[in-house]
Amino acid sequence: MYVEITCSYIPLEIILAAGLAPRRLLPPPAREAGLLPGNFCSYARACLSFREEAPVVFASCCDALRRCYDVRRAAGDAVFILDLPRQADSAGVLRYRDELIKMGQWLQDLTTRPVSEEGLARAIQTYRRIRSEMAALRKLTGSGSKYYQVLAQALAVSPDEALAIQKRALGDARKKHGRHGPPGKGVLIAGTILPDPDIFTLFEEVGVFIIHADFCLGERFFPDVFIPDYSNRDENPSFSA
Repeated sequence: MYVEITCSYIPLEIILAAGLAPRRLLPPPAREAGLLPGNFCSYARACLSFREEAPVVFASCCDALRRCYDVRRAAGDAVFILDLPRQADSAGVLRYRDELIKMGQWLQDLTTRPVSEEGLARAIQTYRRIRSEMAALRKLTGSGSKYYQVLAQALAVSPDEALAIQKRALGDARKKHGRHGPPGKGVLIAGTILPDPDIFTLFEEVGVFIIHADFCLGERFFPDVFIPDYSNRDENPSFSA
């Protein structure tokens, strides 16, 4: 069973630890405004107009997605919103931990399977490997069309399928680029939701190497973050997530 997420700040590890497969909600563009104003974020409107039976986790990252959550909750959909702290101090960390516990309880209500510390530790290790593989691929290909293609595929499938996709992509990249990455002038491109992945091809066709692409659906999803290893420790891994 899949659980769809709408924000890069939602920890996938907790969903996986509950025995569910997390994937990014990537709906087609909304054809009409619907229940949200036409000048609202296009991604929020698409998340509302394209509705499947899969449960959805929102985050309080922006007003548009909060309103999308409100509408879908009122319609009786299986949705949860993760309230993100505004400060990274000790109080913010404790509040965020409480929010993660609430999210775990909501997931347990869906499946009757509790989120155990052992399951969470295994899930952390799984996504540590996925992030490591994506970082290795980016080192070889940059943040261009090939990297984004693999990333988009990895976001839409289970962790095991994502690892298989990454393994094939890494093998192909090493044959093509060696271990030093492709040549070319480097640029950084940034934005919110990536409007069209063909923009990468446009840059590459003129010999430009995309060093980093900072979009909500791209690099921000698998950041180069350090997650402590709790496999041999007695500490609660909820702090790590």
